[in-house]
Amino acid sequence: MTTPTVFISYSHDSPEHADRVLDLSNRLRADGIDCILDQYESSPPEGWPRWMDKHIRRADFVLMICTETYFRRVIGEEKPGTGLGVKWEGNLIYQHIYNADTKNTRFIPVLFTEGRKEHIPTPLQGATRYSIDTPVGYEDLYRRITNQPSITKPKLGKLRELPPRERRTDYLGIRISTAKLPSTHPDLFGRGKELAALDRAWEDPHTNVLSLVAWGGVGKTALVNKWLSQFARDNYRGAESVYVWSFYRQGAAEGRQVSADQFIAAALTWFGDPDPTHGSPWDKGGRLAELVKKQRTLLILDGLEPLQNTPPTEKPGEIKDRGLCSLLRELARQNPGLVIVTTRLTVDDLKDFKGSTGIEIDLGNLSPEAGAAYLAHLGVNGTTDKLERASEEFGGHALALTLLGSYLTTVYHGDVRQRDKIARLTDDKKQGAHARR
Repeated sequence: MTTPTVFISYSHDSPEHADRVLDLSNRLRADGIDCILDQYESSPPEGWPRWMDKHIRRADFVLMICTETYFRRVIGEEKPGTGLGVKWEGNLIYQHIYNADTKNTRFIPVLFTEGRKEHIPTPLQGATRYSIDTPVGYEDLYRRITNQPSITKPKLGKLRELPPRERRTDYLGIRISTAKLPSTHPDLFGRGKELAALDRAWEDPHTNVLSLVAWGGVGKTALVNKWLSQFARDNYRGAESVYVWSFYRQGAAEGRQVSADQFIAAALTWFGDPDPTHGSPWDKGGRLAELVKKQRTLLILDGLEPLQNTPPTEKPGEIKDRGLCSLLRELARQNPGLVIVTTRLTVDDLKDFKGSTGIEIDLGNLSPEAGAAYLAHLGVNGTTDKLERASEEFGGHALALTLLGSYLTTVYHGDVRQRDKIARLTDDKKQGAHARR
């Protein structure tokens, strides 16, 4: 190991500061590093400017003891006639970095306790700095000067030969099961923002579950069907499996016993579980989640409300089936794909994921403009203003507007003005009144 030579550049801030610089130089010399410091010289025969130039050129490293005073003098903001030595050394250092095409391998910023990174001259602020008032800081500097890194790079191994991975050129290799999603009309009105939100959720790696919440007849399933058709048209956008299940057939009659057993058993079989009957409902749900997570899966659970507690229970929206609860919570926690849930009630079991890996969209009713367009599509005649007013009178409720449009078209040749002949209801419940009318 050759003996490195180090030149120390500093400003005479105070006698105490000069003593600390001297202590550092003495310590480095005691540890085998040839330190060049002006305090070891009384009057160099070539004069101080040439002495500084010579040693800055010849030294293996130049330690720059950065203080506020040092910084001010190096950048030329000190008053004239003060700190000429540091000004000269600063010019020399800048010129060496300039001549090296801005590459720096020799100039090292050093800080004492009171030093701050803002005191490092601009060309050196991107270099590693050393705070040497601690044993670790001094050792790091010593390792740098003596080329003894604390971590040694291991020898380079041989390249491994890997078999080529089979690549799918289209969606034909994807496993798909979508038959259980109820059929809806292909035309969709006023749901552009919601379709875009579904697109973003699939592309966002931080979104694991998305819930579409709305009262019956608003168009949750129609929205999912529309988005799923676009998803299929785009070759399923990198999905490796698509599985859809609808719970609507189980109904939501009060007192009716419902469970997710049929869904859990069918899904476990479809995803390849060797024994779908093994374990408790909770275990089955967790096992299904692990199978789903093995690939990028789009899982759609349509019409979840038959399996949720309904008001006025203590926890409305809570999932009554433990297996389904286990599945959803585990997939909300970690999931390379996406779960889409449609329901009339907020899923209480997913509330702690809301705003992080879970998104809830309150679908709401159609705007007057969208409702008017939908009535016109159904064959209802009238001015835009009257169609919008009709949409507002029926609350923008998609099912109610479907029934209204069909009724007016069949009975009154589509005349929107005849809507007043439909008896009004006094039922003020949020769900169902307009549709029953």
